[in-house]
Amino acid sequence: MVREFTSEEIVKIGQLRSLLIAEKASPPPNETFEDDYYLVKWLRARNLDVSKAHEMLLASLAWRRENRIDGILDREGEVPEKYKKTNPTGYFGDDEDGNPILCLPLGRYKNRDTIADIGLQAFLRFYFAWMESVANFLKEKEAETGKKGLQIIQLVDMECYSIREIMYQPVREFVKESQAILSANYPESLKVMLIINAPSVFALAFKLVKHLLPKETLAKIDIYGQDEEEWKRVLRSKCAQLNKVPVRWGGTLISKDIFGAEGTEACVWSHGPIALSFFTDDVIDSHGFKKVKVGARDKYKMDVFTTSSRSEIRWRFNTEDHDIGFQVVCPRGSTLVPWRRLDSHNSMQEGTITCETVGKYQLVFDNSFSYTKAKMVKYYVQVVEEGEDEDDNLQDVELIDTGYDHHFSESMVENI
Repeated sequence: MVREFTSEEIVKIGQLRSLLIAEKASPPPNETFEDDYYLVKWLRARNLDVSKAHEMLLASLAWRRENRIDGILDREGEVPEKYKKTNPTGYFGDDEDGNPILCLPLGRYKNRDTIADIGLQAFLRFYFAWMESVANFLKEKEAETGKKGLQIIQLVDMECYSIREIMYQPVREFVKESQAILSANYPESLKVMLIINAPSVFALAFKLVKHLLPKETLAKIDIYGQDEEEWKRVLRSKCAQLNKVPVRWGGTLISKDIFGAEGTEACVWSHGPIALSFFTDDVIDSHGFKKVKVGARDKYKMDVFTTSSRSEIRWRFNTEDHDIGFQVVCPRGSTLVPWRRLDSHNSMQEGTITCETVGKYQLVFDNSFSYTKAKMVKYYVQVVEEGEDEDDNLQDVELIDTGYDHHFSESMVENI
């Protein structure tokens, strides 16, 4: 439910408005200083300190002028079409109070590749445009529903997330700058952020970035692992329009595919249309995955060699349609990772082992239990020798525990 004004807020809204009128400040397009809901956001962001809220608002207006934010959505070339298609946002209806639910399939975004291609500053311009589009979307929803003070519920899907994204220093810099800009210029826009399908490597990624996030944002983050029933139950409890949520995320929206990515009437994605390939082969292959077909009643044994003790072997894999057995054996023939039949068609499987001895190790994809079905396996395997790390040196990254409380699902607690 939208928060009503307290008597103290009503008084301070008037005080802030008087200051702005006295100095003849100009609000952004689609906003007015006569709107109490617009002014109260700045006051709440500064604990109802009128002087600090006034300073914050003036700084934001200056930022908008310096970065030419007004009209950014109308100018051609601000957001290249190919990046619109690789960074989609889905509208999944509203909660019972009218707050819109936006899905960001962040695990499939290619931010690392995009920043390497166009540079950090150009990518920040893309983010400015995205924030402005969300702000305009909120205004449209308020006009449509007659409800003021609406906020965004973000559903951030980490399926297919690669740790190589956050290992890249410019990506961490983007997180830091984008969150600072969001906090300073779009206050009180986020109601809650639900992070779902968080893989085990997300524990490291979250440690790397959480000290870059404002504490107000951290307090609104709930994190869920790959237990679909758990996070779907939470999403269903918040969403009042399940007919606008694709089947893949627990809704009832029927389209040509379970993601709501194909079919003009059912497509839920802006910056599109989004091809179904966004949710399947394209992203997986872009992160260096390979494919192998394991025949019925057959095994695929992958030899991996280490050259120093204390090396690490890291792997990620999934299958297209059915489960598969998996194990790792060490040079002397003993089992290092016990055989298990894994539901790799439902979620990405990943793991790391530390090798005590130098030599050959084997990763075994076992389909011998299947008499009729071959399995297509997509896998990524890396050997990290002692003293090395994946892609980038992390010595400059300080793992900081901010001490802020978050909600973690039971499946994530043991990893974070």
